[in-house]
Amino acid sequence: MRILPTVRAQLSPDLQSSLDELEARWELLAELRRHPFTWDPPESSAELFDHYLRALYAVYVNKLFALTDALIYALNTENFLLYGSIARASLEYTAVLRYYVLQKTLPLLNTTDADGNLTPETQQTLLEFLDQHLRGGRYDWQPFLFEELHLKGSKLPPPPTQVNILTCLKKWMKQDSTIEPQYALYCDLVHPNLGSSLLVTRLQDEHVQIGGQGGTALGWHIFSRTFPQLWQALQEIPSCLAQLRELQGRLQPGQPTGQTDS
Repeated sequence: MRILPTVRAQLSPDLQSSLDELEARWELLAELRRHPFTWDPPESSAELFDHYLRALYAVYVNKLFALTDALIYALNTENFLLYGSIARASLEYTAVLRYYVLQKTLPLLNTTDADGNLTPETQQTLLEFLDQHLRGGRYDWQPFLFEELHLKGSKLPPPPTQVNILTCLKKWMKQDSTIEPQYALYCDLVHPNLGSSLLVTRLQDEHVQIGGQGGTALGWHIFSRTFPQLWQALQEIPSCLAQLRELQGRLQPGQPTGQTDS
């Protein structure tokens, strides 16, 4: 998907390279998502570890494609309320990905015994983190998925409770001071208050008007001032996804998990 020339014409030259990168990311994700992943968890810990990593990679590729596709659509249609929602969701996805890869999985993989091996307890904890990352949530999907839709996989235990998104964000905020004000702004843009109202406001002959087609959407000003920082924050994603792929094969074979028992 391409950003319309009429859209680019409204934005400053400083933004053009970021928009080029946005289009390039859309093309890359569109290619990656062509390769489907089938959920069919094995029983050994080493195989299950890699299975989770491949599943997480597929999930993020497809979610990020949907967000990128929707972002370009929002710009092409001047749907800035959608932009605010996408921006906040993108920060949240990035925060969760960073939390599990950088704060949970990588540190544990570097914890070895005297022989340089991961203990069975560490392997099991790693699998629990990956399971929480992939299947964690606050809603009980079990009846809907496995009883109503009759999907395979009902032998898995109930999904674990997901880590609170604010926990993930606060970890990131400690390392990057720009994240907290960005997240606060995007929360304001999606809540039913002044922030979201500004996204349906236009400037016409030095007057503020709600809706209509004349003048200039105030959303363009908000986008121009916020997108450079957002895009910079989202540069965390490619490296974290690359690490998900590089982690495959790191677990030792032979440790049973019990994950597939009811």
